[in-house]
Amino acid sequence: MPLELYKNVQLLGGPLLLRKHVLQRKWSIIMFTLIWLILSGNFSIANIIAGIVVSIASLYSAHRLLFLPKISKVSFTKFIVYPFYLIGQIYISSISVIKVIIKGGRAEIVKVNTDINTGFLLTILCNSITLTPGTIVLDQRNDELTILWLREKDAISVTSDCGDAVKGKLESKLLKMQKRK
Repeated sequence: MPLELYKNVQLLGGPLLLRKHVLQRKWSIIMFTLIWLILSGNFSIANIIAGIVVSIASLYSAHRLLFLPKISKVSFTKFIVYPFYLIGQIYISSISVIKVIIKGGRAEIVKVNTDINTGFLLTILCNSITLTPGTIVLDQRNDELTILWLREKDAISVTSDCGDAVKGKLESKLLKMQKRK
């Protein structure tokens, strides 16, 4: 290893820290390298090595520079199915929004409480509500969400049950992913 490169590795935390980081992130490195190869379309040995080096450097610098909190209290095995469920809910909601637009609709702002207490899952819930047509999360404070909701013109006024109508089954699916203490 050239002396200058060795000094740079020492400044970043030393070779032992780099080796530990590589071993902990081996699946991420493999996935990033595969993405590198697919996007470049070049499967030569030199490009594979370049992909591995770029993957390691990207993950290492992201780990050192981005102080992301570790995501805990979430069952990721249950979380894998959620995007497919969300896509289905988006299609169902888009059909109902088309009906509301044709019949005439009105927008209302509602406040809804949620039982989710994990920041990661709360963020996923807010984004999921915003992704489904006819709803936009305007604000989130603790466990209360302020949502802009498109509904039918002749629908009865906002009741306490509007939370279930707005959140749908999204919250219940996310609650199943939340690990209990």
